[in-house]
Amino acid sequence: DQRRSIRYDDGASLKSERKEFAHYSHTYRGHPHVLAIKQDSPIKIQTLKVFLDAGHKLGILIGWHYTDQLRLLLDDPKYQANIVAVSKFDLMTKMHDYSRIDGMLTKPTVLA
Repeated sequence: DQRRSIRYDDGASLKSERKEFAHYSHTYRGHPHVLAIKQDSPIKIQTLKVFLDAGHKLGILIGWHYTDQLRLLLDDPKYQANIVAVSKFDLMTKMHDYSRIDGMLTKPTVLA
């Protein structure tokens, strides 16, 4: 009699290192995110990848659920020097105000 144990964890974000040992179901929900930059910024970016490839600093929030596609980009070792992770949204906005980051990845509803 062989028994198998299955561990179920809801809300686990897709991460490259987790994909090595975890099976993810297909995404059933999505949270739209926007790249927020200052209105007077000279940065003209079409995609997040272009933003990061240009060497710009991006603010993200620790503990927020980012979509699978965003998570793979955010976890890419190539961009780690560009990513600034903070624990509170107001801290991220202050860093943006003081130009410590060039843009913020956030939800449109938070900016409203």
